[in-house]
Amino acid sequence: MRHMKAYGAALIVGLMMGTRAYAQQTLNGTAVAGVAVTTEGFLRARQVAAPATSASAADRRGTAPAAKGASFVYISLPGVLAQWKAAKEAGKEVPDDVRYMKGMTRIQNVFVYPAEHDVVLAGPAEAFTVDNPLEPLGRVSRRPVVQLEDLIVAMRAVQGRGTVRGGGGGGGPGGRDFFGCTLEQPANFKEVWDATMKKYGTGPRATLLEEMKKGLGPQEVKLFGVPDDSRVALMMVAADYRLKRMSMGLETLPAGVGNAFGTENAMARLWFEPAYEPLVISAEGDAYELRGPRLKVLAGAQVFNPVDAAPAQKRFAEHFSAKMAEVAAKVDAVADLQNVTDCFMVAALLRADRLLERTGVDVAWLIAPDAARGNPGAAEAGPYKVAALTVPRTAETVVHISGNVIAQGGVAFAYKTFTDVPRGQADGKVTFSARRDRPADQWFLTLAK
Repeated sequence: MRHMKAYGAALIVGLMMGTRAYAQQTLNGTAVAGVAVTTEGFLRARQVAAPATSASAADRRGTAPAAKGASFVYISLPGVLAQWKAAKEAGKEVPDDVRYMKGMTRIQNVFVYPAEHDVVLAGPAEAFTVDNPLEPLGRVSRRPVVQLEDLIVAMRAVQGRGTVRGGGGGGGPGGRDFFGCTLEQPANFKEVWDATMKKYGTGPRATLLEEMKKGLGPQEVKLFGVPDDSRVALMMVAADYRLKRMSMGLETLPAGVGNAFGTENAMARLWFEPAYEPLVISAEGDAYELRGPRLKVLAGAQVFNPVDAAPAQKRFAEHFSAKMAEVAAKVDAVADLQNVTDCFMVAALLRADRLLERTGVDVAWLIAPDAARGNPGAAEAGPYKVAALTVPRTAETVVHISGNVIAQGGVAFAYKTFTDVPRGQADGKVTFSARRDRPADQWFLTLAK
């Protein structure tokens, strides 16, 4: 995206979407990841906090220590998938404990057991509420829980079997090794912007905002590498939406993050990418520990290219990234995207390190259930569908006057960004923080932390 002259305003987008039944419940009028879905099919910033359930306002996520009342859960991947598969084949609802991974709030470890033909995921867990089935929250930390169907979507996407909207090929946007979203400006953006500013720029601010919104019309939402009706896609778009609001100072952030708007004349792109500290791996290669913030924010003048960012956008991206844990403690969308990022990291390890082949775990039925019937790309066909949602295809333009920058964003998960995470071998100085327990006769094992 080339540099532009100042237009005296910055752009933020709200997202239009329809609603669909999920787990026997209608989502009209509910909220997810800090955005509300109205009965008219619009997705917008949540104006009123969701009703309190089991936790008081003082115990909201980020204020109560996650360790208090929490445990550590060990989940057999083939075991939990077998439970999910059995429910699907029986035409029954998938049990909440299976769908929501026993309340796991973060994937911390991956353990490999070749002799037992098992891959185990481990992480902190707690009792959870399903008041909103799209985004259950831990009752202690109030953090979104990891969802099995997000992991399934990630596994399918990484294997190159997911439904792609947006086109393209190879390893870039739209290719089998790239997963994410963008919100695109209308083709006539500059002409409309100039004409509207000329006609209404000296009049009432409210009139300028409304006319700019009407003139620009909707933006296109592009999704890459993930099914366009999946919760993963919705969470990517929701997090992108919240990032733009936060970059403009429309939502309160931890001290020091600030906003992305200075006096520079620029068309800024701000987006999320994966961010992990070096993986800790056992000498035998049968145990992994995921560490780090999971996400970072980058800025650049061009889409997914962190070069030529204006100083204000670069500072915002750096400060946001440095305070990712604090932001996630305040913003559901960011915490949920961290969990989705962990799902993609696990999917990348399964593929890159051939963990399924090493353990003899067969998930061919999950990756491409219709392959045997001559339809190898139908990852969503057959009885093993994940829940389908209506994800935005267009974005309602909402204008906010704040500086001289046009803000855009996205989510960029490239397969290579996961496989390129440095690796460190566990030794006397770097050890695993979890016990290497394995479920015995059941699909999960819960231990006190």
